[in-house]
Amino acid sequence: MTISRLTDLTGIPGVGELLMSDHPPATCCRHTFTPACPIDCLQTIVGKTAFSPLARAYGAPFDPPATVGQVIELVRQGRLRQAAGLGPRRPGEIEAGLVLAGFVIGDGAPR
Repeated sequence: MTISRLTDLTGIPGVGELLMSDHPPATCCRHTFTPACPIDCLQTIVGKTAFSPLARAYGAPFDPPATVGQVIELVRQGRLRQAAGLGPRRPGEIEAGLVLAGFVIGDGAPR
């Protein structure tokens, strides 16, 4: 059995119409996510409760990230939790959103 779309797996029409290699639409870019995309693109793939504290970097020892690439570097360095307001689960939500957008975040080693 070959599953090429999530619709084939779920059997529900309209669910998972895009292949994983496709990207969710970004209102700011309207193209494939790249590290150069402005951070605002992440609003389409992470919730407001994760996006707002990330974009403002409250109390963090780093400047607010301006691009998706800067967010990816913060994830790779394990520094997202340094931003106040993200809590214990939001960094995982951000990382999952980046992976779903097609980015390779880590080297595969467990954290």
